[in-house]
Amino acid sequence: MLEIRNIVLLVLLLTGANAVFSQKNALKIGLLGPTIGNYSLSLEQAIDASHTMNVNVGYWNSNAGLLGIGILFEEGKNIWLKSEGKGWHGSVEMRNYFDIRLGNVTHKLYWGPYIRFWKKSLLMNDYIQNELVIQQQLFDVNTLFKGTGIGAQLGYHLMLTDRLWLDFYFLGLGIEWVKMTAEYKAVGVKNFEYSFIEGDVRDAFSDKPGFIKDNVNLSSTPQRLLIELPVTLPAFRAGINIAFTID
Repeated sequence: MLEIRNIVLLVLLLTGANAVFSQKNALKIGLLGPTIGNYSLSLEQAIDASHTMNVNVGYWNSNAGLLGIGILFEEGKNIWLKSEGKGWHGSVEMRNYFDIRLGNVTHKLYWGPYIRFWKKSLLMNDYIQNELVIQQQLFDVNTLFKGTGIGAQLGYHLMLTDRLWLDFYFLGLGIEWVKMTAEYKAVGVKNFEYSFIEGDVRDAFSDKPGFIKDNVNLSSTPQRLLIELPVTLPAFRAGINIAFTID
């Protein structure tokens, strides 16, 4: 329900921008995202001669992309990816243009702050065997990432025609507050003592930086082992949109 509510709010922002402002706006589609299953749509609305608001909504379906993160995980070795899952993301940006003039302007440089929200799920697999788990046991690891970020970025418009243009954004630097939750569930076993694997799961984070491994929280019940990891990370943004001025 929370995910549906967030999507509805972002769509209302996207479609409502034209009602708030009466000047030109442009519809944009992400060009690079589909290679990794990221499909996005944006509306950029002019506020005045040198400022705009850009609202973006997007959908992740990594299974439909040309490339996936599965290549980073070797099946059967440590933890590996079973399904890349789905998710959504949205952002609101204010853009401040260094130079907007009427006439034959072929390029426009801008900068501006942004805020973004996102959610992404993954299904992993893991084998564990230790002194308490004598036979190797397979686990499904249902993983969910949620993030909120703020930052600023530079961008550049390259005009192709009077209405068609490319929107490059780069040097996007910010900070992200991310929470990862993961549930270990034994495959093919109804009753399992999940406290037996807490040490193995914690050891998986032992070689990670202190700000990660020190924030790992584990809890077990008869139904699952739960991992909770809140972490603050640097963020980098870059991409290309193709845009069409619609009024």
